[in-house]
Amino acid sequence: SKFCLVENSITPKNVNLDLCLTQALNSLKAYLEETKATIHRRPLPVIKGDAASLTLLFQNLIANAVKFQKDSLPEIFVTLEEEAEDYVI
Repeated sequence: SKFCLVENSITPKNVNLDLCLTQALNSLKAYLEETKATIHRRPLPVIKGDAASLTLLFQNLIANAVKFQKDSLPEIFVTLEEEAEDYVI
C-alpha cells in the first residue's frame, strides 16, 4: 500500500464558512442552474482553517452531491450540528 504525506505550510486563520459556501455556490452557479438543483442552507460558523481549501471542499461536495443524486431535480441540504466543541456539517 502506498501513501503520500504532504506538509501543509498554511497557517489556520478565522474563516467564515458562510462566505466559503457562498463562493462555492457562485462557482457552481451555471451547473446548478443547468441541473435545476435546489440548495438549502443554514447559517454556518466562523472556524479556524484555510478559506481557499474549505471553499474548494464545499464546491467538490456539492458538485458530487448533485452529480450522484438519483432524483431528476437534485435537492441538497447544507446543515450544521454542534457536538461538544466540534461542528458537523
